[in-house]
Amino acid sequence: MSATKSTSHGHDVEEPEPGVNYETRDARVRPLIWGGVATFVLLIASFLIIAGLMFVLGSNPRQTGNTLPENFQPRLPTSGPILEQDGDVAGDLYIAEETEKLEGYGWVNRRAGTVHIPIERAMELTVERGILLGSE
Repeated sequence: MSATKSTSHGHDVEEPEPGVNYETRDARVRPLIWGGVATFVLLIASFLIIAGLMFVLGSNPRQTGNTLPENFQPRLPTSGPILEQDGDVAGDLYIAEETEKLEGYGWVNRRAGTVHIPIERAMELTVERGILLGSE
């Protein structure tokens, strides 16, 4: 099947073959422009609605940090676990205490005469004496 030529408005134009799938004309620009304008208007309207809600509810868009306001009065829960206000400091303190137990000497139970020794020394003694099980 070959294309036939015809004259339209003084130009040679090839007639499409029957059953060929391609566009026969350019896309219409006007609906694309209106779609872009509608999208822009929708974005502006959404912004205004969100800003209005923030204003009505008393939110400040400039306050984006996770710190508490200076005038914040904490309310303790009536039941359940109490969360730490500064977990980093408490975690660092815990790590320091546990490191001291691993690297230092101290009492575990003074009445029973049980002590803890540095872990390095305990490994040396284990290599020298072997593992003692029970009261051998």
